[in-house]
Amino acid sequence: MHMASLTFSPAATSVKPGTSVSVSVLLDTEGEEVNAVEGSVTLNGGVIQSVSDGNSAIAFWITQPQVVQGTRVSFAGIIPGGRSGNALRILSLTAHADEEGVMTFGADQLRVLANDGKGTAVPAETGSTAIAVSTEVQSIAATPTRDREPPNPFIPRVVHESNLTDDRAALIFVAQDKGSGIERYDVFESKRELTANDAVRWEPAQSPYVLRDQTRGSHIYVRAVDREGNERIAHLPPGRDLAWYEYETIPDTIPCILLLLLGLIFVFILLRRWRTPPYPLSGARRATRSSRSS
Repeated sequence: MHMASLTFSPAATSVKPGTSVSVSVLLDTEGEEVNAVEGSVTLNGGVIQSVSDGNSAIAFWITQPQVVQGTRVSFAGIIPGGRSGNALRILSLTAHADEEGVMTFGADQLRVLANDGKGTAVPAETGSTAIAVSTEVQSIAATPTRDREPPNPFIPRVVHESNLTDDRAALIFVAQDKGSGIERYDVFESKRELTANDAVRWEPAQSPYVLRDQTRGSHIYVRAVDREGNERIAHLPPGRDLAWYEYETIPDTIPCILLLLLGLIFVFILLRRWRTPPYPLSGARRATRSSRSS
């Protein structure tokens, strides 16, 4: 069986103290098609400033890459459909060199699964890279670049999976970002379609997300936000036609309708009093008045 390996790029370089360097973490599958990767990256002799999963081969993160105590990043994710290659990008790190010495990137707890429908473990090994930190060498420091592009367009899907959500309607979504990587997702459900001026109360979400409206009578909005704050919003229309009383604008108009009805009733009472002649005298009172006049 093939031997997969986790490597680093650049394999070696040098920087001056007080500068930063960017290192990519790559997976070489040695021709084997794989669909899941798990592992950890460690740094000795420096501080990991940030991590990015932009343009990663991983589509679904089980463990989102996060920096722990400035020296370690753990990750786990799935590659739908499987992929093979000698330099599949997993993530990238930016590390800061505080003082002269050597910064060493390594990896451990690497686990790779074959795309064979059985979850077969692929033998894997880890590599390392050493970066010299010295005032006497030419510095190849990382040049900070600002990610100004939003995540790529994506299409959420509504599914019913008994294994995941007890057969409840759930939202499945994933977005890719080639720059800084996806930081979070938010979801919003509404009975009416949003406009540009609407205030939205986004709810943090992860895929799969169980829908609040299980009848599929709501507009569904999913927002993907990358690590630089750029965002992409995907919209799913309702899965059925709404009844008139289900629209969110109906509750807002009820007070107006009640006030209108009260106004009409008041006008009707005034008109009736104005048009009604004085009450006729009773028979006894008419006879009394007739006798007096005679």
